Order: sequence, then C-alpha cells, then structure tokens
Amino acid sequence: MRLSVLISALLLTVWTACDAGPAVGGPPSGSLFDVLTETFEAPGKGADSAAVRVEFQNASALEATANVTMRVAGEVVHRSRRRLEPHSKVITVGPDAADSVLVEVTRALPARSLPLAPYFLGKDFSAGDTIVVRIEPQPDDFPPAPPGDDPGRIESPPDDSLIVRFGGLDQNRRVSRGGRVDFSLLRQSGPAGTRVTVIADPDGLLGNGNELPVAAATLDAAETPLSWTNISAAPATYRLVAALEQEGHTYMLHVAPGRVRVNSPPEIVFDSPIDGATVKRENPLRVTWAARDLDDSATISLFIDNDANYGNGIIRIIRSEIPESDDVREELLSIADLAYDQIYVGATISDGLETVTAYAGHVVLKE
Repeated sequence: MRLSVLISALLLTVWTACDAGPAVGGPPSGSLFDVLTETFEAPGKGADSAAVRVEFQNASALEATANVTMRVAGEVVHRSRRRLEPHSKVITVGPDAADSVLVEVTRALPARSLPLAPYFLGKDFSAGDTIVVRIEPQPDDFPPAPPGDDPGRIESPPDDSLIVRFGGLDQNRRVSRGGRVDFSLLRQSGPAGTRVTVIADPDGLLGNGNELPVAAATLDAAETPLSWTNISAAPATYRLVAALEQEGHTYMLHVAPGRVRVNSPPEIVFDSPIDGATVKRENPLRVTWAARDLDDSATISLFIDNDANYGNGIIRIIRSEIPESDDVREELLSIADLAYDQIYVGATISDGLETVTAYAGHVVLKE
C-alpha cells in the first residue's frame, strides 16, 4: 500500500510504501547515474533505526542534483549524490538503516529547486518504506536566455511618435516575495490615452511564455505612478518592459534600466536531534542541519530554547555567524549545566533581507 503526500504543488510528490520490494543494486542505468555513494558504520546502528530507501524520478525538462544523507543518532551512515538528467528513469538510493533521512534537490535553475526535506523514523517513514521524490514537469521551466541576447531585437511599434520611459527604476532592486516595487511611466511624447502594460521578463526574451503582466495604465498625464505589488513571482532577476499591445502584436516601448530581483529566502532544516529524543545530561548532544541560500550568502545563528517560540527569548546562543555554505554542518553541545527537563535547538538564518527561524525537535534531558 502506498500513501501519497503532496509536498509542493506540481514540484514534489513524496510517499512511503511498506514492503516496497527488493533493493535496487548495482550501478544505475539510463540517463540517471551515480556520482557518489558512501556508507559508514555508526555506533548502535540498527538499534533505533529502520531500513529505508529514497527513490528519485525527474520528469521535468531541467537537470537536477540530488543529495541524500542518512543518519542514526545524528551520525552519518549513508551519503549519496545523484545527477538527475531531464526526463530520466527511476533510481533508488539505499536501503540502509537510518532514523533520519535528509533529501536535498538542486535544479539547473536554482530558484526552481525543491525545498530541503528531512524525514524521521516513526513520523515520516517506517521500516521498509520508500521515500519517493518525483520532480514533476513545470510550465515555467524555461532554459536560460542565449548568451549575448539583445533586448533591442524585440519589435518596436510602427508608430514611433509615442515615447515612454521608466522613472524611479534606475537602480537594481531586491525585494522579498509579497513585497512591492514602485516606479512610474513617463510619456515624453505621443498622444494621451494610450494603454500601456508593464511586463516582468525573467530571461530577456519576450514572447516565450514566461512573462508576467505586473501593472497597466492609460497614460493621460506626463507621469503615471505605478507599482508591482504583492509580488508572488518565482525568485529570479526580472527586467521590466513597458509594452504596447496593438492589433494582436506586443511592441516594446522601453526597458527599465534597473532590474528587480525577487529574493530566494534562505533555508535551514535539522535532521538531528529527532523530536522527543532522550539524552543524558552527561553526554553531548549532536545537532546536525542543512542550509542554503540559492541567490545570496547567508549566515546562521544556532541557539538553545526552552520552548519553540523564538519571540519570547532564548536560553543561550550556541554559535553565530556560521556561513550557510560551510561544509561542517554539525555541532556537539554540552548540556550538563542546563536546568531544564527539556530543550529545543533552533537556528536563524539571514541573507540581509529575510530572516528565517527553524527548530529541531524537542529533547528530553535526564540524569
């Protein structure tokens, strides 16, 4: 029996399947191939762990790279990397005994990458389960613009009496999703009453289907204020184009000098400790995580809290100013002096524009 859970619409489908069948062994075949596989022996491996597989299929038009990390009690027991070519066949990682599985999928267009996804024994999978990660075809999976593309190649209106320019967008802008960008259209010449549409274009090619109309106005005055509001576009760098639609054609009037970059917020997830883990105070607590920022450099601050509410204060900063790109993604914490029956380990990650807070599960402390 298979249980299906939709994690992100049209992007990632994950389900677990008990008695999923024999392991897939030997070198992968088809257009998916193995780049790296490492296995390790961890103390107590198998005691509080269960055999689990991860199965990948890339049905989209973009290449992707998948990384899988399996752990027992915070220690790595299996690490694999796979390259997933477009429209590729299924490949399976594992099985191996684990109590947590971390899946990281980065696509050829980084902004279209899947969210970091940790899975935990007893919560997300059981013994014999298969975690299935399928990258669905995406309508906005357009290849990058050809090198040297010239925006001037886009068709200009037959009547050149209308001259429109952007105002207030001379410099590049960086904005979070949900934010806004204010600008104006300046009618320098031509008749009043012309309807102009502002289009956000992510690749320098108008007419290939991935443009977004973000504002429109009838230019009666010499200057017309406009805004791109409540931005929901996918993270990317967009140029804004003032366009005139006439007799079934779209003509470019002007391209704003500044670009608008919709920010990709930083991510951080924990794959250890497992929620509800019991740890003796005399033993160090192993904390492990994965973090990334797809379009900036971000920094991490680890902390200990007595609840999962960052806003009401924390107990202690463990370490700060950790680069999200740091290869070392674990910390051993001394907990002997903590006067609490349970604690939470959390982190903030910030790229200077957006700050994200995440928590690992709670940990029960005992003598």
